Amino acid sequence: MNVVSNASPLINLARIGRLELLRDLYDEICVPEAAWQEVVVGGTGLPGAELVAKVPWIKRRKAKNSMLVRALRQDLDAGEAEAIVLAGELEAELLLMDESLGRETARHLGLKFVGIIGILIEAKHTGRITAVKPLLDALRETAGFRIRQALYVRVTGRGRVLANDPNRRGDGEVLTARSPSSASGSNPATTSQKNPPRFQRRACVWLR
Repeated sequence: MNVVSNASPLINLARIGRLELLRDLYDEICVPEAAWQEVVVGGTGLPGAELVAKVPWIKRRKAKNSMLVRALRQDLDAGEAEAIVLAGELEAELLLMDESLGRETARHLGLKFVGIIGILIEAKHTGRITAVKPLLDALRETAGFRIRQALYVRVTGRGRVLANDPNRRGDGEVLTARSPSSASGSNPATTSQKNPPRFQRRACVWLR
């Protein structure tokens, strides 16, 4: 299966010791150069960085269309922009990405994508894991992964929302998988847009 991943699924699954789920589900993962730099170089010394660099089934690739990458950088970070362009160039069957603005861009470009929650659900359905909740809890507690509480309840099947849960941030927030390099400033995963920015609209033409 031809799959491209942004940094966040790699970082977060590596931090909870379940990076191998990506190999089990997809055999091989292509990672754009910018995301590789973010995970392996920028994350030197952090949990998972060395593992991502060593495993043979994660392939480092560079997108060819640098003009399109630069255009998407007006709205996205470097890893997201190059992952989207690379997925288009490789005609990837799937793009692994959590950030909502990046996913919105991928949607407008006709790319199929899934985030880390979707990965866990697929792993459960295919028998790679026995339950989603323990891994989702580990992501929240160990990796600092944030998820809107209503979505957490729906995914885990819990019928009760904890009012004092520090991860509960209101109905407007969608899931977040933040990398070390994006820990400050505005969070793209909480951005909502009805219409794609002009650079995304141009990208629809350039990618095709």
